[in-house]
Amino acid sequence: MPWVDVDREPARDPAKERGLADLYRDSLDRNVGPVAAAVRAFAAAPAGPVVVHCAGGKDRTGMLVAVLLEAVCVPRAVVVEDYAVSAQHLGIADILATLGDAQRARVETYAWSHPETLTSALEHLDATYDGARSYLRDACGLGEAELEAVRHRLVH
Repeated sequence: MPWVDVDREPARDPAKERGLADLYRDSLDRNVGPVAAAVRAFAAAPAGPVVVHCAGGKDRTGMLVAVLLEAVCVPRAVVVEDYAVSAQHLGIADILATLGDAQRARVETYAWSHPETLTSALEHLDATYDGARSYLRDACGLGEAELEAVRHRLVH
């Protein structure tokens, strides 16, 4: 399922996205339709594991998983720790070491999964939407039954 809402993409202002946290916050605001579709697909998937992935394996994946976990009251510290370990599992340091200085400087800002990056996005959901569950309900349009299906899938 795509994360980007192509109809809302023209509203994106990359100049305001000075870092990854800015990109995450803007993406959550702009892409509510695709986020809702991804959550609905997760909740409606057949019994068993569900694979969530993106090209890099930490940004769109990390945001979706974080929103799902926060919506079912997993402690933020646990959610952020899970995200932060992504850089290690993806071998980001090794990948960056293969790049020349100029190329590394261009991509390094977006390569890491620093805890404060996801924390900033989740704090944005708190401040703007009153948390992940309210974001999914009020901004993304999910119903209580759909949110309960997410909880059931993750908690049981």
